[in-house]
Amino acid sequence: MSEEELLRKQQQIERDMRVYQERFDHVAKALAGETPHQIEERKKREAERQERQEKRYEAMETRLQHQIERFEEREERRARVQARHHRASRSPRQHSHDLEGYQES
Repeated sequence: MSEEELLRKQQQIERDMRVYQERFDHVAKALAGETPHQIEERKKREAERQERQEKRYEAMETRLQHQIERFEEREERRARVQARHHRASRSPRQHSHDLEGYQES
């Protein structure tokens, strides 16, 4: 084999080795989950997960707000009813009216 042929073979072997090394590196990255595609997919899934979580939080916040509003409405009704009962039980007119009705009998 001539020196020229030997040099060409050596260059071909070096090119083949670079190709094999690139493939090996890609396989290693893929196994480690570090290919650009895998990284992008992870980011996409994480963004989707965060969006779902945010929607869950918003829904929970809305439910809690509605519960608070219903609780406040119940408390307001309860306070009005208690105030009405309190006024009715303390009202001198009603007592005198009751007494008048009692005396007429």
